[in-house]
Amino acid sequence: MDFGKLIDITTVDFSFPENDPSTISLLSASGRKTPTEVYVGCPVWGDEAYIGKIYPPKTRPAQFLHYYSRQFNTIELNSTFYNIPTEQTVKRWKDTVPEDFRFCPKLPGEISHNRSLHQVQDVVEVFARHMRHFGHRLGTGFLQLPATFAPHRSGRLEDFVKYFPADIPLAIEFRDPEFFRSQAAREAVFGVLEEHRIGTVITDVAGRRDVLHQRLTTPRATIRFVGNNVDPIDLDRLEAWADRIRSWMDLGIEQVFFFVHGPEVVASVYLADYFIEQLNRVTSLDLKRPVIS
Repeated sequence: MDFGKLIDITTVDFSFPENDPSTISLLSASGRKTPTEVYVGCPVWGDEAYIGKIYPPKTRPAQFLHYYSRQFNTIELNSTFYNIPTEQTVKRWKDTVPEDFRFCPKLPGEISHNRSLHQVQDVVEVFARHMRHFGHRLGTGFLQLPATFAPHRSGRLEDFVKYFPADIPLAIEFRDPEFFRSQAAREAVFGVLEEHRIGTVITDVAGRRDVLHQRLTTPRATIRFVGNNVDPIDLDRLEAWADRIRSWMDLGIEQVFFFVHGPEVVASVYLADYFIEQLNRVTSLDLKRPVIS
């Protein structure tokens, strides 16, 4: 992920934000009845760099998803940004993975970037119809708004969330800096999401510390973590995240999706493994760690 990526991180303030008071209130009122579900994964399964690392030697491309889903319990499904997979493909993917695996598909760029949420009901309908074939293996979809989608377009976003299918879990990633400069703009749009049970995406990346906002609008969290080639600061950041998720679990969060990006795909595996180790250490979770050669 190139968004917010920096070559030189020596001057970045990586301080971790305080818990947002609105998030604390929301989670405290969640009334969670079951244990928190936590899913940790990477952005791709189809990279040959995994062969010999988390896939057996000589693994064929057709086997990649099978082996990926035995190492991690979720995937940030970015390929759906470019093309909506056929219903047959979705069914095949669903049948390839274990029962507890979750797919988190990115909404098509035709919706977010090409049409900028304007008159997109036709694409939303096709996307939702195909994604429903994941059944209970469908996690949270996410809509990545372009950096040019500013607060003055919030009315268009409100219209969009009103007709987005309620049976497709959704979280939204904001990138325009104005949403974070203006507390009024931010709280207005987050209030709309909370009203319609739409989540937020929290992004932890070196070059845009404002998008590390800590504001949840549902009792579910979607987090995109971008590392810096397993730099020591990455490990400190992951430890901070483990502590934050522990605090959210204590408050009543229902579900967490945590996706780890690295400058190279193998780096994301090492970072994800370290995060799982730290999360297991500070909570009662016993998440399976990937087996890395």
